[in-house]
Amino acid sequence: MISVFQKYHFSLTFLISLPLILLMYCGASSTVFDVSRKWQAISINEHIMS
Repeated sequence: MISVFQKYHFSLTFLISLPLILLMYCGASSTVFDVSRKWQAISINEHIMS
């Protein structure tokens, strides 16, 4: 009974932590993507200006 609860508790913790890790990873990658996109826009603007 206790071992079943421990297994269930572990899977529950894993299920809770997995979306959080994915959320953090997606947040970090989207920030990097946003910065690179802004740099791309700046370089394109400079190219048009020159």
